[in-house]
Amino acid sequence: MKKSILWGTILISASSMAVAAPFLALGDGAELFLTGTAGVKFDDNILSSPGKISDTIFNLTPGLEVSAGKNAQIKTLLDYNEAITRYDKTTVLNTNLAHVSLNSNYSDNKSVVYVNASYNENNQNSPTLSGAGLLRTNVTDAGITGESEITQKTKLGLGFTYDKTHYVNNPAGTVDDKIYTVPIDVYYEYTPKVSLLAGLRYRDTKLQGLSGYKDYYYSVGARGDFTPLLSGEFGVGINERTSPTASNQSSFGLNSSLNYKYSQKTTFTVSLNDDTGASSNGQSQEILSFSAHADTIMNAVWKGFAGASYNNTKYKNVAPARTDNYYEGDIGVTYVYSLLLNVSATYSYRKNDSNAVGQSFNDNLVSITAVVRY
Repeated sequence: MKKSILWGTILISASSMAVAAPFLALGDGAELFLTGTAGVKFDDNILSSPGKISDTIFNLTPGLEVSAGKNAQIKTLLDYNEAITRYDKTTVLNTNLAHVSLNSNYSDNKSVVYVNASYNENNQNSPTLSGAGLLRTNVTDAGITGESEITQKTKLGLGFTYDKTHYVNNPAGTVDDKIYTVPIDVYYEYTPKVSLLAGLRYRDTKLQGLSGYKDYYYSVGARGDFTPLLSGEFGVGINERTSPTASNQSSFGLNSSLNYKYSQKTTFTVSLNDDTGASSNGQSQEILSFSAHADTIMNAVWKGFAGASYNNTKYKNVAPARTDNYYEGDIGVTYVYSLLLNVSATYSYRKNDSNAVGQSFNDNLVSITAVVRY
């Protein structure tokens, strides 16, 4: 009975939002939008553990979005939503979680500056601690990055980002972290459409109760429109990691994101990265990741999408040695009912193959989600 009432509430909320006014003008160049998602998902392994527990999950996420500076040099977007999640059987996992973000940018003929800040309450699985249950985290991010023209052919990019993850009640040996990152990049215009780059990224990872890590990534690469159909950015280099309690590590580094326009209706996005990291319990990691995504417009109202990703994670300075191979894939369709409303159906598969005892799992998910914005 409770499932029928909740599902009815979701449908009523989505339909009532779809017929509301499209937006509210707040002033010159500023607008208020009402946003929302409503969905149902069947998950046959809600805890991402070797022993599966299945459930049906209902989601309702009402929100507000304010945009400003529509025709100005400074543009700003403020977004807030409340994610309401209800489980059909495992009701102890029910949550109401807040998400807020602020994004702003400034641009003129010679410079561009991006400012961002966000706060997100999450309740999700961690492949590092499979079977530990859903981990409640509060994640705070903030940053400022920019580029400025030095000469007619060179640009300097600078930035600073701050990321903080707090594990609520610190379950299963998790460790809070704070990460400070400073990227410095120099770009040289090799052709009117392609720039060469050389960069240094410094990253300081502070772990609660542990020594933490300092990382230096030295890279060279390029960005721009490499062909009429291929664009993006890539860099290759060396990762150096130091820690007061472990030997220094040196490894190959890679960062890339490429977009290929196969046709007017179909595009592909591919990324390949090799970087260092820290697990949810503070262990040093080397992570090789690959992802590919495709989007296609089938006709005026139907769109299709598919994606796949792979992560190879090596845990450093632990005994016995641990390596995880994580795979994820999804395929789905979107029906565009109007400019205000679209509905998507998605199938997803996830698998973690680990040599650590009790850390392997697989998971199948089927979801239907309606999205409104007006």
